[in-house]
Amino acid sequence: MKKRASNEPATPVVADVNPVLELAKKQLEQMIDLNPDIIMLIDNSGRIMRVNKAFMIFAGSSDYKSVLGHNVTEIFNVRRKSALEKLISGESKAHSIECEANITGGATKNLLFIAVTGEKKSDLKVVLVKDITEEKATGRRLEKKLKMQAVEELTGALMHSINQPLTVITVEAQLMGMAIQRDKIIPEEFQRSLADIAEKSLEIAATLQKAQSPVDYQTQQYSETVNIVDLTRTYRSSSFFDIECPEAIDITYEALAMHDATALRHAQMCGKVSALIAEAMGIDGEKAATIKRCGTLHDIGKICIPDIILQKPAALSAEEKKTMMKHPDLGSRLLQKLTGFEIEAKVALSHHEFFNGQGYPHGLRGADIPIEARIVAVADVFDAMANSRHYHTATPQAEVIEYIIKNADTQFDPLVVKAFKSTLDDIKRLYTGLLS
Repeated sequence: MKKRASNEPATPVVADVNPVLELAKKQLEQMIDLNPDIIMLIDNSGRIMRVNKAFMIFAGSSDYKSVLGHNVTEIFNVRRKSALEKLISGESKAHSIECEANITGGATKNLLFIAVTGEKKSDLKVVLVKDITEEKATGRRLEKKLKMQAVEELTGALMHSINQPLTVITVEAQLMGMAIQRDKIIPEEFQRSLADIAEKSLEIAATLQKAQSPVDYQTQQYSETVNIVDLTRTYRSSSFFDIECPEAIDITYEALAMHDATALRHAQMCGKVSALIAEAMGIDGEKAATIKRCGTLHDIGKICIPDIILQKPAALSAEEKKTMMKHPDLGSRLLQKLTGFEIEAKVALSHHEFFNGQGYPHGLRGADIPIEARIVAVADVFDAMANSRHYHTATPQAEVIEYIIKNADTQFDPLVVKAFKSTLDDIKRLYTGLLS
């Protein structure tokens, strides 16, 4: 055998790579065709250069020539055509879009178009298309199921919370109805029943108000097979009511208005006049907002007073006055049940106290009367006298103003009267509709 010289270059061994490349190409094509998702190779103008078998199955065709060379938007009828064009051209920042689409003659499907580009710039790109119709339908079914479950759990929680006060209201109302039918009304018992009904109504309204402000969704086991919403952990617990707009109080006043048509308007005007007086005294912010609420809520205890007294068109008898004079205490008791309404409860109790100690129910004097109550007292008398009520016609505003000024230091706090006088222009504008 002839030996190769040490300095003679080695003869390169050229392997036949073509069969290897052909095999790899065939395997790649098989892998692409076996993919259940649509795969398209397109150029930058959106023309389809190659498609896989899944595309043809989706199109319901075996004629590749009917597809190749056509623009994607010519083949797919999509509702978001411009968005798809931007995705293909690369103008869109998104790498995918979801839209309803079909191939001419086919059923409309929910499709997800995904653009796949390499790191290097190329005239070609791959677009994957996933049929997510069933996935979306499953999602909708699951969402509906979860919503129905949530409704059941919330309904269960509300019924659990409301059932007891609702039962009390029903029983009290039936007993009151029987007493009326038998003409055996005992005023004290009737009044106590009305107070119970009002209290339980507020309790129900508070629960419903809470249910409007979820911060989470927590459940608790009610029985072996039933879960209900945990109202304490699911809804905000800082207060039973949205302090700015207590719907339960609104409901209570609407109920009161059914017995005394002037009650709601009087409550609203008292709140507004109280706010103007507070502003004139240099009170602002949360304290001013509290005083306005105090003015609005001061007479809420009247919901516990019988209609025969509230609607009497003449002066009350001594016994009727005694019953009417209980509304501050009844209102205070109602408001004490509500977290965050401590000041409003005190004002409801003391808005008929006189600055000289001659008022009711406790004969408080001067600074012993909460400042909020001293302000509301002026607003209350002004609106009550200046507007027609069941028991009197409206007194001219000038006479009402004179009465309030005359009774400074006896019925009213002189500092509050001074502030009242200073804001009379705004108060008059309020009553003429020029100030809201």
